[in-house]
Amino acid sequence: MYRNWLLLLVVALGLALSSPAVFTSQQTLANQDAAGDALPEGKDAADVVQQIQQQLFMKGLEGIDTFNKQKAAFYRKYADDPARWQLKLVEVQVAMVSGKANEATALLKEIEAAKDAPEMVKGNASAFHLQGQARDVMAGKIKLDDFGAQIESHLKKYPRVPANRQLAYILVEASAADPAQAEQRLTALANNSYLAIADLAEKKLKVVKIRKELASKPLELSFTAVDGREVDFAKLRGKVVLIDFWATWCGPCMAEVPNVVQIYKKLHDKGFEIVGVSLDSDKEKLIQVAKENEMSWPHQFDGKGWENELAQKYGVQSIPEMWLVNKKGIMRVFNRSQNLGEEVEKLLAE
Repeated sequence: MYRNWLLLLVVALGLALSSPAVFTSQQTLANQDAAGDALPEGKDAADVVQQIQQQLFMKGLEGIDTFNKQKAAFYRKYADDPARWQLKLVEVQVAMVSGKANEATALLKEIEAAKDAPEMVKGNASAFHLQGQARDVMAGKIKLDDFGAQIESHLKKYPRVPANRQLAYILVEASAADPAQAEQRLTALANNSYLAIADLAEKKLKVVKIRKELASKPLELSFTAVDGREVDFAKLRGKVVLIDFWATWCGPCMAEVPNVVQIYKKLHDKGFEIVGVSLDSDKEKLIQVAKENEMSWPHQFDGKGWENELAQKYGVQSIPEMWLVNKKGIMRVFNRSQNLGEEVEKLLAE
C-alpha cells in the first residue's frame, strides 16, 4: 500500500514537473486501457509521454508492467526525439519506488549528461538527484554544508524548476535536525539570496526559537475545552501530558487515533493525560468524531482551522503533531507518534 501511494506521488510530481499537461479524458484513458500495452496515440512524442504518465498514475504499481512495455515501444518509435528524456525521468520515478536506487542514479546521470535533453528535464533530473541524497544527509553520510552547496549550485543553474522549493524545504529541514546547530544554521539560511530558502528558513527559525523557549520553562496554558471543561496546565503538574494537534479532516491524524486511544486507556490511571488542539472549523463534527472514536480527553477548539490561535502561537505548520510534557510541565518531546507508548512510560518513570 505504501509503495503504491509513493508511486502515485512521484508520478504526480513528474506530471507537474513536465511541460503543462492537458489531461486526457477518462474515456480516452479507458480506450487506451482496453488496447492493452499498445503505445498511446498522441499529436507528438511529448504528448505520448504525457499519456503514458497519466496511465501509470491511474494504475499505480499494477501499471508498471504495462509501462515497461510501452517505454520499449516508445524508444523504438521515437529513438531520437528529445521527449524520450522526459520518459527517462518517469523511469527514474519507477526505479525509486521499486527500491532500485542505483538504477535511478544511473538514469539521472544519463539525463543530466545528455546533449539533446530539454533544459527543464535536465533541471528536474538534477532536482531528483539531490532529493535522493536527502536521506544520506540525515544519516550523516553526506555533510550538510556540501549538500547545501550542491543545492545552491543547482538553483543557480536551473532557477525555474518547480521542484526547487521542495529542495529548499529539504535543506531547511536538514539544517534544523540538529538542535545544537539549528538556530545558527537557519539564521544563515534566512539571509540566503534565494528567496525560497530564505523564506522557509525564516519560518523554521521562528519554530525553533519557540520550541527552545517551551523546553526551558513550565508550560503556561489554560483554556475552556469544546465540551466546557476547564484546562489549566498548572494543575496538570505531576502528570505526563500529550498535546495532540489534529483535525477530523486529516487522514494521517485519524489513522493515529486507535493507537493513541489504546495508550491512553493503558496509562491514564498511571498519570497520563491528553489534551487535543483541533484545527477544525466544524464544532459539531469535532464533537461527534471525538465521541465515536473514544477521544474522551478535552479538546481546544476556536473554529479557525489552520489559523487556530494555539497552532499559530506555537508555530505548528503540519499535522498530526504530538508533543509530550513531563511531570514538571516542561516540553520534552516534539512531534512524537512512533513509539509513543514507550516515550510516555519513560516520562512517567522519571
